Amino acid sequence: FACTGVTDGNILRGVRFFGDGTRTHSLVMNLEERQVRFIDSVHLEKRPDVKVRFS
Repeated sequence: FACTGVTDGNILRGVRFFGDGTRTHSLVMNLEERQVRFIDSVHLEKRPDVKVRFS
């Protein structure tokens, strides 16, 4: 099972837009391996001058 938040909810945050891309929060469950993963992803625009800042 996998899902990605579109709007804010109790488990996942919704999609966030910023200057050079978007940020998503996803949940992946694997019952065979008994794993639950929360994934925080940053998707950058495909431009050669994109800058990333971590704070």
